[in-house]
Amino acid sequence: MFAELVELGKRVRKGHDALKEEKCSWDIVIDKEGHFLNLIPCDITIEAENLTAKKGKARLLLDKPEETLGFDEDKHEKYIAKLAEYKDIQELSPIFYFYDKSDEVEKVRKVFLELPQAKQKGNMTFMLDSERVLSNENVRKAIKKKYEESLNIKKQGTHLCAVCGTNNYPILDEPHGSVKLPKGQTSGSMLVSYNTNAFESYNLKGNLNSGICTNCARNYIEALQYLVGNGHEITTKNGEKKFIFSNRQKISDDTLVVFWTKEPDDNINPLSDICHPTEERVRELFSSIANGDHERVNTDVENYFYCFTMSSAAARIAVRDWMAISVSQYQQNLKQWFDDIATIKDGEIFYPGINSILNNCIKPKSKPTQSDVKARARIGAILWHAALTNTHLPLLILQSALTQIEHEKTTKYCETFSPEKSTVIRLVLNRNIKKTYYMKKELDEQNESKAYLCGRLFALICQLQYKAHDGKDVNSSIRDRFFASASSNPSRAMSILLTKYVPVYQKKTKGAYTKVITEIATRIEHFPEKLTLTERGEFALGYYYQYATKKNVNSNDND
Repeated sequence: MFAELVELGKRVRKGHDALKEEKCSWDIVIDKEGHFLNLIPCDITIEAENLTAKKGKARLLLDKPEETLGFDEDKHEKYIAKLAEYKDIQELSPIFYFYDKSDEVEKVRKVFLELPQAKQKGNMTFMLDSERVLSNENVRKAIKKKYEESLNIKKQGTHLCAVCGTNNYPILDEPHGSVKLPKGQTSGSMLVSYNTNAFESYNLKGNLNSGICTNCARNYIEALQYLVGNGHEITTKNGEKKFIFSNRQKISDDTLVVFWTKEPDDNINPLSDICHPTEERVRELFSSIANGDHERVNTDVENYFYCFTMSSAAARIAVRDWMAISVSQYQQNLKQWFDDIATIKDGEIFYPGINSILNNCIKPKSKPTQSDVKARARIGAILWHAALTNTHLPLLILQSALTQIEHEKTTKYCETFSPEKSTVIRLVLNRNIKKTYYMKKELDEQNESKAYLCGRLFALICQLQYKAHDGKDVNSSIRDRFFASASSNPSRAMSILLTKYVPVYQKKTKGAYTKVITEIATRIEHFPEKLTLTERGEFALGYYYQYATKKNVNSNDND
């Protein structure tokens, strides 16, 4: 994973290792003799000296008021000492003149302190003749040169980097950098960090254990920051501005999936493929599979798709999942995913997004607990992995969906559970029992599974009750009273329904559904005493598809 992130970092990052983009809030304007002219607010990003760990250090020409103007004496001394390291740079002479004139420094302090308290913050830099001194090319070259000289000293006798396999850059006991994940973080989380004695081994302390050189560390951090923050702004139909992320998908409050390809590929877009699939997009993907096979013959190296799931764990990043697959395999796996999630709703085929599927895997709560959030993150990562790798799904997801169905009460008598829940059940079953029965997305008249037939029979009995009451709601429906028992112990439940309820309802309806009920009961022959978890899923699908079949709504077999 680190090697792939480093390669992405090389592709997306700009500039030199010695420089890093930082925010700047104030320009101190001076003349060539160091006289103070003005203090101008600005809200810009500027390249400055790269400090992997800022605490206790001063940055050249870009720092807070405490360091720049001397509001903190110790910090100001470090700032001046840093400036003195560049005393031979002619372009910095006006700044040395400025600090030699204490009255000029005091003028800036006075103007700054007259500002509202809320504005007395942010980094400050110097401007000379409408040019920021820090942006001067000679100053930038001096920063780069000093950085490279420090590397030559630090890398003497260093070990080989575990990622790039060279010692061109040193391995230092310094933080690599942090990435802000969505959970309202201010300081960010780190992917690699060692800071206690518990991580010391082979006489290596702190981040020396990680074996990652400064260059690879910078690259993988830049890559992570790109994946988390890359995107573009759109205008919604309401005229509101909305930022759309291009390389990430939020699963829960603290968990993200990030993805990219080894080489840029506009045809690979998991956000539309998995999160918001459409019929048109599915058709495009299916047709591109053949094209991909053809193109791969003429390509020396096939492109790869990378993806991993990460969560914030205090100041650390927890990686939940990592996958690297070829683009052609990505397309093949998604084709199977779409086959498995295709759902008929209102007479048309649709493909639920992964978040819709996730929402139906877990019982919704108005006030989710921390364990609920963690469970959502785990299941979300599992779904992404299954979609991209065509692997099995844990039966725990099926159990959760069935439990919700068994305990939910219908608001209208003619209602069944949602199409999205049928998607979850069918998805899990087809990933686990495909060799026995492949569950179709609509009623399968040829399916001989006893559990599936029991579900169909139960749906017909529910419809019979509905017809017996002239389509009116009743206080206690068969669906609400018997679904849980019929789907776990069909023998007992069906015996009660067929002997005590069906004769009464058939008498009221003049024999409605008699033929089809008899036919299915005959095909079952002996009702199972107990159904396994997967069989309960088959029962639920048989019930759902039979109930959703329009031809049975007004059926009357004796006409």
